[in-house]
Formats: sequence, C-alpha cells, structure tokens
Amino acid sequence: MSGDETIVSAIQEMSHYIEKYPDRIRKAKEEKGITLRELSEASGVPLSSVSTLNAGKQANPLLYNGAALCKVLGLSLDELFGLSAPPEDQTERLHEIELALARQEGALQAAEARLKLYKRGYTRLLIINSLLIPVIIGYTA
Repeated sequence: MSGDETIVSAIQEMSHYIEKYPDRIRKAKEEKGITLRELSEASGVPLSSVSTLNAGKQANPLLYNGAALCKVLGLSLDELFGLSAPPEDQTERLHEIELALARQEGALQAAEARLKLYKRGYTRLLIINSLLIPVIIGYTA
C-alpha cells in the first residue's frame, strides 16, 4: 500500500465532515451574532474566503483559515473534521500532584523530627529514672 492510498482513504473518510464544515461555521457565526466582515477581521481570513465558505462554495478549506475561524468561533477543528481530540494537557494535574507530594513529604519530615525529639526526651527520662531508683532505694534502706 502506498502513501497515496492512505491519504485518499483518509480524505474519503473525512469527506462527510468536510461537506458539513461550511454549515457548522455558518451556524457558529450566527450563534455568535457576528457578520462576515467581523469574522474576517477577527480571524485574519480574507473576506472573500469567508464569503465563499459561508456560501458553501469552498471545496477545499485551507487548514490555517479553518483554524483561525475555529479559534474566533470557539470551535474545535478536530471535532469539525471528525478527528480524535489530542489528549488533555496533564501538566497542571501533574503540578498539583507534585505539590501534594511535596506537602506530604514536608509533613513526614516534620513528624520524623518530632519523633527524634520525643526519643531524646524518653532517653533522658530513662537515664534520670535509672539514677533516681538507686538513690530512692538507698534512702529508704
């Protein structure tokens, strides 16, 4: 199978979405209540291209025009063309987990420091008791 066959089958698979693309853009434009000129100015896509798309006469939408229009209209280019959305950026979640881990490590270190302090106190009490017991025994005898 050559690379061309893969591209053709992908295009065929997406043809349904490509056909509906102008309608979805038109609907989103209407929902936002903006004119073709406003959409053109906000997206940077030439007015003639936006008008052609709005009229449903654009056969092959340019990716960068589609991306700019989607950004202005709050649409997902992936959804419009039936593609899987990329995995959600987990950077923020990873940062939250790292912070929680750092807090827990800090709490663990504080608990270990208190444990050392308590051990020293117990050791001192044992030494004092071991010195006092013979004194008490001698005093009572």
